[in-house]
Amino acid sequence: MNTSPLFLHFILIHCVPQFDPAGACQPYLKVYQGMQVVCVSGVYRVGAAHRDRICIALEPAQLLKGDITVKCFHTSSRTERDDIFRVQVHTGAVQAYSLVFQKHDMEHANKDARFPDYGKVELVFSDGPERISGSERWQNGPDVTVDYMSTDSLSKWKSYQNICSAEEQNSCASSPGISQRQDVDKKHDEEFSSLTLDIHHSIHQLNQLILDLDHTFVPISTKPSCLSRAGGADTQTLQTGSLSALVCQHSITPLALPCKLIIPDRDPLEDAVSASSQSITNSAAELLKQGAACNVWFLGSVEMESLTGFQAVQKATTAVLSTDSLPSSTAVHFKVSSQGITLTDNQRKLFFRRHYAVNTVIFCALDPQDRKWKRDGCSSAKIFGFVERKAASGLENVCHVFAEHDPEQPASAIINFISKVMIGSQRT
Repeated sequence: MNTSPLFLHFILIHCVPQFDPAGACQPYLKVYQGMQVVCVSGVYRVGAAHRDRICIALEPAQLLKGDITVKCFHTSSRTERDDIFRVQVHTGAVQAYSLVFQKHDMEHANKDARFPDYGKVELVFSDGPERISGSERWQNGPDVTVDYMSTDSLSKWKSYQNICSAEEQNSCASSPGISQRQDVDKKHDEEFSSLTLDIHHSIHQLNQLILDLDHTFVPISTKPSCLSRAGGADTQTLQTGSLSALVCQHSITPLALPCKLIIPDRDPLEDAVSASSQSITNSAAELLKQGAACNVWFLGSVEMESLTGFQAVQKATTAVLSTDSLPSSTAVHFKVSSQGITLTDNQRKLFFRRHYAVNTVIFCALDPQDRKWKRDGCSSAKIFGFVERKAASGLENVCHVFAEHDPEQPASAIINFISKVMIGSQRT
């Protein structure tokens, strides 16, 4: 069994499915660890001419452990979506850093004529968060763009809600005049046919792993009757259509358990997560008071009119890199504090010092096209920028573009500190 850390970097969709009559596809991904959403990608808008492959990159790479589910959807509109595929794997069963699923291995895709018969999906892992060497060959062409703004509230914990939904259905639909156990026996499959949890694939993988180590092992059956039989219930056979249904039935009557299950009306982990987040926020707030600083390459500033967000950073980066002669970068001291962002030109080449007040900095992000700065001895320094709203006009924006200077001070750390701590402190 694989016990090494696994970081998921890319999901490659080989041979693009035809979901959109006007183009090829507009997919986005949700990655679950257990029943919890851990990552939601942007919406990839794929042109009709792009038919070879889509590379969906997870930035940063996701450290995963246990049962992992990847769901892919096509966005037909802002409020509607179609299922493209769903795959599930246990990290203990991953023996290589590339895991390929054929069409017949994927839920939804295996019955959808819009997904090509020779199409496949590849999950690309590594043992660390660093960018995989040679991954540039998977980069999408110019007819694939990424929309980070349309992926709204997509990270709900639907599996947890399914259990609570099943509980409500049971309490409302119970027939009068019969006992709870009779009611359960009558409706055991019909009530919960829509609540599915694909655990068969993980159990099959677990069987294979144990058999490799112990040939006398008797494999666990994946039949519903065996998966859903309560421990110790020798006098009765309880069958359900899903794990959600099994949990819900035991919240109605104890059956073989010593008492009924109590299903909370909200996520029991919320309090723990909130307490942990508050502790992190307090530490970051203390650091913000003192100020955090590093050196970066200053590439230039571009007027954006009223444009902001990822589009502003992308447009400004394009403007800086598309000049006849690349700009002469300048090493600057980049300090973030509770007062805002202060730039100090180390060699006084362009300016002495510039300060951007905290209430004028409205956005900060990496270049959405993941372009790199390859001058000044840098092989692949990431480019990022922040958007400043001019205090005088209140309507015009300027995007200031930078590149990484020190490998030990990555752009992602700078962006997180600005976005979540400095800008975030103004919104609370």
